Amino acid sequence: MNVDQNQLSHPAKRIGQIRGVPVYSMLTKGGLSIITFQGKAIGAAPHRALARVIAMNKFPELVIDELSKSEVDTSLFQHLLPLWTEISNRIYEE
Repeated sequence: MNVDQNQLSHPAKRIGQIRGVPVYSMLTKGGLSIITFQGKAIGAAPHRALARVIAMNKFPELVIDELSKSEVDTSLFQHLLPLWTEISNRIYEE
């Protein structure tokens, strides 16, 4: 997935690491939250927390060290997890 800088609402932000390699979060102007590792999307969803859960499921060694304003109860979007995991997997394979 190629995301141009002018498609982002904010610049990519470092949120953590996997084995010492930075992991970044970005938000598109359309509202898609994307977590990237080594230039590949490892989680994508319409909510930051859902994208992070998908990324952590794909890479259990992901350590998020960025402080967020608040976290969301993940049980609120469990019904969305299969769909967005599949979408994220397809993006990752590109």
